[in-house]
Amino acid sequence: MFDQKNNRTARFPMALVLAAGLGGSAMASDLPPLSEDDYINSQLFAGAVSTAVGEFCPTMTLRKVKAGLAALSLFNHARGLGYSRTEIENYVNDPANKKILADQLRAHLEARGVAEDDPESFCVVGREEIANNTVAGSLLRGQ
Repeated sequence: MFDQKNNRTARFPMALVLAAGLGGSAMASDLPPLSEDDYINSQLFAGAVSTAVGEFCPTMTLRKVKAGLAALSLFNHARGLGYSRTEIENYVNDPANKKILADQLRAHLEARGVAEDDPESFCVVGREEIANNTVAGSLLRGQ
């Protein structure tokens, strides 16, 4: 589940950002790297948490339309800060960034008691996210 070559959970939020309509344009100047933007990274992380829960908890699903709209909003936020489409695409496709997100997700879920072979442990996290009205919780639907 958490290995890099089969890490669907780390890919999903980044794929949504790309689906928001990335193309090529000139690189922005004088902007800090996207990796330093706490808001963008926290939103990507929330997407990764909700995706993991939606994939592995049998009684919850990811709200894909809502997740897609959140990704579009995040893309527009980055564009509003002055980042080009190319910069955003490069950031979300960078293998090092994907590994960082996957490692953070793994550590976060393990710290919360999630076990790869225990789907209910993902459900517990999902229910907590929903109860706490987190961004990740808002992207989940319990059945």
